[in-house]
Amino acid sequence: MPPATRNRVPAAVADPPAPPYTDVVRGAGMPGPVPWWRDTVRAWVPMLSLGALIVFQMVSMQRQIGELRADLRGEIGSLRTEMHQEIGGLRTEMQKEMGDLRDEVRTEMGALGERIARLEALMRLPADGNPSRPGR
Repeated sequence: MPPATRNRVPAAVADPPAPPYTDVVRGAGMPGPVPWWRDTVRAWVPMLSLGALIVFQMVSMQRQIGELRADLRGEIGSLRTEMHQEIGGLRTEMQKEMGDLRDEVRTEMGALGERIARLEALMRLPADGNPSRPGR
């Protein structure tokens, strides 16, 4: 037999595999068993820290939303003021235009009335062109 296989330890006598890192290790200098609540706290610490992070993010987002809402309300207020001013200017301009159109229509109607009056006067004339006299 070769020397490497002659001193080999059989598998049944070999050292057992190392326990996983979650096993409780009890040794000479180690304290006693860990209380149940410590393991629970250790298990929940990552989840609690994630929850705290989410809460802080939510509070920050609520503050940002509040600021955005205030900015939006300010912008809406300024736009409303600008719209009222524009509408007031347009209203004034339209009233002026309507007044000008009303004056033009009155002038045209007056001229049309004068033409109608002349036509009526011409229609009353006899064929010879002399106006008729009453009582004749």
